[in-house]
Amino acid sequence: MTKLIDATTLRLASLEELRELNRLVVEAIRSREASVGGTFLVGDRVSFRAKDGRTVTGTVVKINAKTIKVRSIDVMWAVSPSLLTLVERAAWAGVPARLAKAS
Repeated sequence: MTKLIDATTLRLASLEELRELNRLVVEAIRSREASVGGTFLVGDRVSFRAKDGRTVTGTVVKINAKTIKVRSIDVMWAVSPSLLTLVERAAWAGVPARLAKAS
């Protein structure tokens, strides 16, 4: 990993500069996440064709940088988003995250 900012620079930065840096970092993370799994949400029911040809249906449990973790009845799969088909949107889709966690 390339060191873009050293600890001294961070210690000397103003609160306003740190907030701006944080905003840029969060924006970059969200952009990368959206480009990989932006069409899927945790809790979505999805399907895909396994290497042996069978169709697997499961639930999205985690969205990683390059893959989406899907739990089927008996197996946890790491699947490329391009191989997934949405079967059913998560029940809490469109609900703000702070409210969805409460349910």
